[in-house]
Amino acid sequence: EDGGIDAFLGGGSDPSGTARTILAWAATGHDPEALRHVDTSKTMVDYLSSVAISYTHQTTYTDSAHLFPGNAGLVLAAAAAANQDGHNFGGMDLITQLQETYIEASGAYSTTATEGWDSGLASPVNQAWAIIGLIGAGESVPITATQYLIEQQETTGAWTFGDPDITALCVTALIASGHIDPTAEPVQSALQFLRNTQLDSGGWRPWWDTDPLNADSTGWVLQALVASGYVPPTVSWANPTSPVDALLGMQQPDGSIGGTYVNPFSTSEALIGLGQQPVYM
Repeated sequence: EDGGIDAFLGGGSDPSGTARTILAWAATGHDPEALRHVDTSKTMVDYLSSVAISYTHQTTYTDSAHLFPGNAGLVLAAAAAANQDGHNFGGMDLITQLQETYIEASGAYSTTATEGWDSGLASPVNQAWAIIGLIGAGESVPITATQYLIEQQETTGAWTFGDPDITALCVTALIASGHIDPTAEPVQSALQFLRNTQLDSGGWRPWWDTDPLNADSTGWVLQALVASGYVPPTVSWANPTSPVDALLGMQQPDGSIGGTYVNPFSTSEALIGLGQQPVYM
């Protein structure tokens, strides 16, 4: 009723899942504000705006020193996809606050904010979402922000212990920054890692998943492939099944997309890839 998405089927709206659903709707050519609750007429944008401050900040704080850069970047990307003003979203100037978390000495977007599973400390995920959010909002990022992300890349070409989702997110952010061409070595190294880890099913999965493929991982890899210029990413990434066909093969009778852990969250992340549209545009 509040306009948000019950991303994990727990009975309440989730800001992360709602932001991703906004990105999914935009990536598939739909207006995020066209989806309205049948009784309240509330939209996903209404909900995300109402929780933007609490989701992007440590509890009781509203300043940039206590901002979670990754959460802020995700919300900013979603706001941009819904044609909202990032300088005035949810009662705050999200663009300026995120820019204020930039540490010139390291190139990282970082704060000391911490709460539960959220942390403002420098990390590939925080950096990637900060870059994607700012670029999506029409802002630029320093080349040192891109360099920080490259420095976190592992010798395998991946990020964060070979995680396909984070690797794909980082590739997307590097290209979004405008400082890195798809032919650059860091991107090519990451793409080779993804080729090496592509499953016989045509998709990808994290280490903990025992399904033939994972909808979230495959959706994000598709996003990275599209950002890298593989449009459509079918024949050149068929192994022997293309990632697109692999994802479509996971669709359930109710329209959801996913395997053992299927839910609205996995469906949205699948659509982020299937839309074949960069999330930062």
